[in-house]
Amino acid sequence: MQNAAYRPSDVEIQQLMQIISLPGYQILQRIMMGEIDQFSLDLLNVDPSSDRYETEVRAKHSIALAAGMFYQRLQERVAGYANRLKEKDGPPILPDPTEEIFG
Repeated sequence: MQNAAYRPSDVEIQQLMQIISLPGYQILQRIMMGEIDQFSLDLLNVDPSSDRYETEVRAKHSIALAAGMFYQRLQERVAGYANRLKEKDGPPILPDPTEEIFG
């Protein structure tokens, strides 16, 4: 729990933005979402005739919920870091001369 208040530096956020821009990052996101879906399927597939049905449902529900919350928080943090970096950078000092041509 020592890293609960961790705040990356601007350089680390820039490195994170580089990772996000890689084509493989979208694949990683799909894999993570698939795993989260699998936790939900595991919950739905608990055998209702099991003697431990209620215990298994509670446990699998907690796991599925925690996995979803982890992914959501991760995405929100990454978006927040990206926005923070954009706000710090502010508008460009000089307008982009190619904007008129290509914009």
